[in-house]
Amino acid sequence: LQELGAILQELGTILQQLGAILQELGAILQQLGTILQQLGAILQELGAILQQLGTILQQLGSFMQRAHETVRSKNVPKMTQKPSL
Repeated sequence: LQELGAILQELGTILQQLGAILQELGAILQQLGTILQQLGAILQELGAILQQLGTILQQLGSFMQRAHETVRSKNVPKMTQKPSL
């Protein structure tokens, strides 16, 4: 019985240590959850910025295409000689 009591006492100590470890793990997981939420918000903002950038680039491409078509329609000759100074 004495040996059983010692084993149970040791088991109790181990379970207390395990409980402390699990509490620390829980705190770490909470911090990780907070970090992941913040990262999610940052990624959403980045996605919105990239969408705006895509819109701007589309508009720029459209503008450049119209400018190119305007230049072509006016048949502007290419300069073959350098202008003399």
